[in-house]
Formats: sequence, C-alpha cells, structure tokens
Amino acid sequence: MNRRANISWAGRRRWITLTVAMLLFVGGGALVYVGEQHTFDLESESFRFESGANKLVATLHLPTSNGPYGVVAFVPGDGPADVDTGILPVWESLADAGYATVQ
Repeated sequence: MNRRANISWAGRRRWITLTVAMLLFVGGGALVYVGEQHTFDLESESFRFESGANKLVATLHLPTSNGPYGVVAFVPGDGPADVDTGILPVWESLADAGYATVQ
C-alpha cells in the first residue's frame, strides 16, 4: 500500500513539474512577443495628385534612415480606402530594408 502511494505521488510530481515548465515556457514566450513589438518608426506624409476631375490622395511612408530609397506602391483596390493598420508591420519591414512605401 505504501509503495502504491509513492508511485501515485511520483506521477503527481511529474505532472506538476511538467505543468509548471509549460507555464514558464508560454509565459516567457509571451514576454518575448510583447518585447519584440513593432515601433512603427516611419515618417509619414500625405499628398494629392489631381488630373482634371480625378483626384488621388496617397500617403508616403519613409524610413528614418538617410536616402536614397526604393519605392514600393500598395494599391488597395477600386474606390476610397482608409489606411489598414494591419499592414504597418509590412511597411516597417520594408523601411528597415531601405524602401519607402506609398498607399
């Protein structure tokens, strides 16, 4: 009977150890994820093109480093569009690589 209690306790101890290890692993991953969030260190400037009755409003996002820069144009589709903040990490990655972006 005593041996059986020891085996059961060993199983519980192993389960507790694995649970604590997983919590530490997940918690550490969450801390790293939060620490590595994007800073969105971009200089943004809006501008407008006009040709007759047609108007095009766009935003230029420049890297904070010194130029010259290549330019990547994002065309969201037909009709008016707001800036989609979900694409900011892409713009930041391109700025880190030395590219300006226009949307």
